Amino acid sequence: MSSNVNVGIIGAGRIGRLHAEHLAFRIPAARLVAVSDIYLAAAQKCAADFNIPTVSQDHRVIMDNPDI
Repeated sequence: MSSNVNVGIIGAGRIGRLHAEHLAFRIPAARLVAVSDIYLAAAQKCAADFNIPTVSQDHRVIMDNPDI
């Protein structure tokens, strides 16, 4: 039995991007659904690179999402 897990990344710097890469390419059950970073451009770049649909500068968007 396999089920997907929705994942949000808080922080789109070097470590956040490393986590996103591993989740996107090495963990088939992980679905990247949101990314946030205080620097919106960093979050947008990470979202574009890993096809993440939700982007925000506010980490609470991820923390308050019951689907993540």
